[in-house]
Amino acid sequence: MSKSAITLSRITKSFGSTQVLKEISLDVSPGEVLVLIGASGSGKSTVLRIMSGLETAF
Repeated sequence: MSKSAITLSRITKSFGSTQVLKEISLDVSPGEVLVLIGASGSGKSTVLRIMSGLETAF
């Protein structure tokens, strides 16, 4: 099994009292394509911002 290029482990993010991500975990292998699909306001952009270092998670 190859090493992950990106790993998120139990990522949680809140804005005020609104929890937008609750213990999100994923591994992306080198060369693998990740697609985030979900409803408006489901946290897709927040996950991408955390992955790129623009947001911090708790």
